[in-house]
Amino acid sequence: MRFGIIPLVLIFFFTFSEKMLAQGCGCASQSDCPVLIPSGTTTQVCYEVTDAFVNNLASPTQGVCGVEVHFTNSNVGQHALTLCSPDGTCIELTGADSPCSVPTIFSNWNILFAPCDSIAHPDSLTNCNYPLVWDNCPDNCAWANAFYDGSYYPYNGCLEDFNTGPVNGQWCLTMDNSNNSNGGQIIDFELIFCDESGFLCCDADAGSLNFIPDLLACQGDSSLLFSISPNYGATQPDPNEYGYIYLISQNNEIIAYEESLNFIDYEAGTYEVCGLSYLYMDSLSLPPPNSGLNSAVLNDNLEGSTPLFCGDVSDNCFDVTITEPIEDQNIAATICEGECFMVGDSCYNTSGSYTVTFTFLNSC
Repeated sequence: MRFGIIPLVLIFFFTFSEKMLAQGCGCASQSDCPVLIPSGTTTQVCYEVTDAFVNNLASPTQGVCGVEVHFTNSNVGQHALTLCSPDGTCIELTGADSPCSVPTIFSNWNILFAPCDSIAHPDSLTNCNYPLVWDNCPDNCAWANAFYDGSYYPYNGCLEDFNTGPVNGQWCLTMDNSNNSNGGQIIDFELIFCDESGFLCCDADAGSLNFIPDLLACQGDSSLLFSISPNYGATQPDPNEYGYIYLISQNNEIIAYEESLNFIDYEAGTYEVCGLSYLYMDSLSLPPPNSGLNSAVLNDNLEGSTPLFCGDVSDNCFDVTITEPIEDQNIAATICEGECFMVGDSCYNTSGSYTVTFTFLNSC
């Protein structure tokens, strides 16, 4: 019995090591997405699920525990998204009892469809809560031009309906855009299985730093100590498995990894700040600072077929510019009685020594 256990342990360890170099599982990671959906068409996009140890949706421990879908549609009231499993079981993720016209040209949905026996957290916009069950034409508040990242129950059916057939195989998402006068796009979709043993996936997600303005401050100023939170889509990486740090770059080279943003002791100069999500177990694989690597090259590597580690660089970065304090200037002035020596908007007409401090836009 003991001799039989040894190879099993070795096989498990080798598989686990491979997982650390894998990247995301989903349509986009297999280069099948994004897909444009022209008006008046019905388009299907699929991706292959492989390597599930529990390859039976009828197993009590297996099932679909979530579906992440990232899509756009310029008239969301007139489309339908249908998901089908390898054995042909299908449910409607989005739809409407009767099509309506809802212009959503600038809308973006990066949402999660949840099992019916779980708790959904739909979006809320201007004090209006969207329904738990997806509806293309909700009565209480129409879809607006906004970014949505909530969770919903499918329009027709439940994820629990995927209870037969294999896990491994083609999972397909169909967008019926036949009644739409405008187009749409499936940017990505990914299945979350209740038992993901065997999957070689990387779920690192650094989110977006879109709303962070560039910062200009004086060396040592308190404004150089600040905190930000990335904006995620449908789900956030498990904090027990994934860490988050910031890439600090200067002159197109990563010079530091920081857990918090404190530039008070940094020298004058311009620095680029990007977020980095990484698998804790891959922390030793992060390239060292000052090795000639920049954030763009690292991002391309992590999105490629042979990533250095399981990680993701934020969608956007921002700059921090630090300026040196202006040196003190000594001015000796002589005036005649009755005259005034102006410094800024102050008049000096009495003999003496004065100290005048000016604060500029960058706080120096």
